[in-house]
Amino acid sequence: MVTISSLDDPRIAEYRFLPERTGRLFPGERTIVESEVVAQRLLRYAWSEGIVESALMVPQAAERLAPLLQTRGVPPERMYVAPKSLLEQVVGYHLHQGVFLCIRVPPHVPIEQLPLPAVMLVGVSSSTNVGAVARSCAGLGFRSLICDRATASPWLRRCIRVSMGAV
Repeated sequence: MVTISSLDDPRIAEYRFLPERTGRLFPGERTIVESEVVAQRLLRYAWSEGIVESALMVPQAAERLAPLLQTRGVPPERMYVAPKSLLEQVVGYHLHQGVFLCIRVPPHVPIEQLPLPAVMLVGVSSSTNVGAVARSCAGLGFRSLICDRATASPWLRRCIRVSMGAV
C-alpha cells in the first residue's frame, strides 16, 4: 500500500474534488464508488474483477479491504492510504466513511446474453431513482437492469451509492 501525504499527489488525481456527474457513462469511462459498505458489496460480485483501478482509503479501512481488493486484481501499489483530514481535502467534502474506489464502467453485455429475470428502465433521469430501483431489483432477485438512452447511467456515483453497489 502507498501512503499519500500530499493533496497534489498525481496518483490520486481522479479523486480530486469529485463533481456529481449526470447523464450517461460509457464502457471504459471512470467513475467513483464511495463508502466502505458499498465498496465491499461491489467487490464481492464476481464481475467486478478487473474494473477496479485503485482505492483511496483511511488506514483502518485499508486493513479490512486490502485482501478483497487483491482478489479483484488491485495491486498494492494502487491502494492509496491517507488520513481522513487529507481525504476530505482531496474530495472536497466532509466524510462519514473513508473509502473510495476508482472503477472503469464494464463493457455492455448484449441483451440476448443478459441473465434473467431483468427489469427495463425507460426515461428514468434521476440518478437517485435509478439507484433505488437497482437496489430493489437486487433484493427481489432480478439479475439484470436494462436502461434506455434517456435513463441515468447506473454507473453514476450517486446511483452506485444509493443502490448499495447492486448496479
